[in-house]
Amino acid sequence: MERHFRNCTIEIGVCLCDFKRYWIILGITFAIFVLEIIGGLASDSLALLSDAGHVFGDLAATAAALVITYRIYKNTTSSARVRVLGAYFHGGLLILISGWVIFESIERMKFQQEIAVTPMTACAALGGVGNYLQHRILLQGAPNLTRKGMQWHILSDLWQSVAVVLTGILIAATGKPEIDLVVSIMIAAAMIFGGFRLVFWAKDGREHHDH
Repeated sequence: MERHFRNCTIEIGVCLCDFKRYWIILGITFAIFVLEIIGGLASDSLALLSDAGHVFGDLAATAAALVITYRIYKNTTSSARVRVLGAYFHGGLLILISGWVIFESIERMKFQQEIAVTPMTACAALGGVGNYLQHRILLQGAPNLTRKGMQWHILSDLWQSVAVVLTGILIAATGKPEIDLVVSIMIAAAMIFGGFRLVFWAKDGREHHDH
């Protein structure tokens, strides 16, 4: 099993290579989460804290992927049903977190504070590097609904990290901290889109399984 861990594309049920990948992704996700919480509090950036909220959702999603993958390994006949339930969970989680981000953005519009651009931009850039590593790890696995959900979480995180870096640059150039609020709402909108997209994928997967 260890011999084909990195380049294994076998569907789960035969080996635990995907299970191992998700453990690595979980560790990277936790490191990004801690980094962005510290950076968001230090810089007072809602955009970075919003991204940290999304990363927290990624922690839950990765934990769910671990459970799903191990359960399928133990009982391959439940593969389709378990993956569909996991996709519903991933999608619903994104939608719930985005609701919090929008609420917090509206509240902060009343009391906009100065933002420390340097820690905000640095933390977002490091988070983006971590997201890219996670994406590369996922590309080594077999295509399935669980991996598709994980990829959506991670790729949306990557683009959000890029957005936060650009936000820091724009705030430094213009001196307008309200850009941070606009970007946080855009991040929430992307999360809502991703959440509903996963729900629709899950619905399609359930219908195909039922037939």
